Amino acid sequence: MSAKKAGRAFLPERGLTWIAAFLLTALLTVFLLSAFAVQAMTSARLHLQSATSSGVVNGQVDSIREYIDLLAKEYDFSAEEVKATVSRDELEAYNRSAAEWLTRLLTEGQSEAVPRWYSADLENAVYSAMSGQKAEDANTVVTELSRKIDRMVFPLRETVLATGLNIANSKADLPGIIRTVRKLPLLGLGLSFLAAGMIALLMGREITRSMKYYGTALAGTGFTVIAAWIVILFLRLNTEAAEASAVLGQEIGSMAGILALESGIVTLFLLAGGYLCLHLYRKKKWEKA
Repeated sequence: MSAKKAGRAFLPERGLTWIAAFLLTALLTVFLLSAFAVQAMTSARLHLQSATSSGVVNGQVDSIREYIDLLAKEYDFSAEEVKATVSRDELEAYNRSAAEWLTRLLTEGQSEAVPRWYSADLENAVYSAMSGQKAEDANTVVTELSRKIDRMVFPLRETVLATGLNIANSKADLPGIIRTVRKLPLLGLGLSFLAAGMIALLMGREITRSMKYYGTALAGTGFTVIAAWIVILFLRLNTEAAEASAVLGQEIGSMAGILALESGIVTLFLLAGGYLCLHLYRKKKWEKA
């Protein structure tokens, strides 16, 4: 056997390396997509950013003011005095507490009491605007406004979130399931390193050729993530959610925008890394020729 042939990987080794490269692509994809999914479910930062974004809060303020106009026509009181007390800061604080509650729910699997809206200024403004009317009507307006804001910030309310979670906890170890799901990215990353090590081991005879397989895996992962986002955009989850709640649709759209930006940056690194690996492989190949 010539020295040149002795320094080359055998055909079975190359075949196994392609399998390892395919596994590396799949495992990197699982790692990234599960990492983004876990972030969407459990990231306090992401929940706070989406819940307190200017678009979401402004939409809530406009919706509340429109509802006040409807109540003012029905109960015959001055809407402007009440609308002036709709505080953007109070809504931001309420959204923040709602996001923190949701984060604890999804990370610990335990349903605490759902935060409720209360604004002394808004309540006093309603009673002042309806001072010459029945106390029962003023109480009704305050109750309806509070329910409106609660449903807007918590579109699913306790019946689906808290009550549903209690039922799920009675049937399964939900906190344990959540902890297991949060481990998926680390599992995918660990198996990715294992697949990368297999490529290096199989290509030990000509380690330079491993750049071809690494580059293919990185680029393949980048294109797979792009394809996944195309499917998600095609599903139009925020539009579907907006049919049930406009604010919920805005929050999902805001969260998706943040995740899309972050995943886009990661995808660019993957494609750049894949191109660099393939470029190094071709360069070494021509230098040996």
